[in-house]
Amino acid sequence: MGLTPRITFEIDAGYNPWTFSDNRKFKFWMIQPEIRHWFRNRFEGHFLGVHLLYADFNVGGMKFLGMSDRRYQGALYGAGVAYGYRWPLGKNWSVEATAALGYLRSDYDRYVWKKCGRHLGRGHKNYFGPTKVGVSFGFTIR
Repeated sequence: MGLTPRITFEIDAGYNPWTFSDNRKFKFWMIQPEIRHWFRNRFEGHFLGVHLLYADFNVGGMKFLGMSDRRYQGALYGAGVAYGYRWPLGKNWSVEATAALGYLRSDYDRYVWKKCGRHLGRGHKNYFGPTKVGVSFGFTIR
């Protein structure tokens, strides 16, 4: 959404409701609003962005994530700075590439991975690194 000739607002969101056999879970929802400053006109060329991120998760029993015998349930929140570029493909269509770095904190409860598993305690993790990487096709409603 355009706010001024050089400032835009965007919201990325995600939802994954998957529960697999044997109570393996990879469930989350997330939201990532971002304010962008475009160097020329909005939706054209280079931009810098600042974003926030919030997610709730319930993940466990997933060997590829190193959680084969644990389940983690909690929240993730943080902020980051993004750089990107948008290429026009016509009047309304475009391709956009973006990458961002930032800080995230996760507060979670840890459980034994099985149905109604025993609570093992609380924990937290801090992370600094990529918070967004993507290539997308876009359609602009003018």
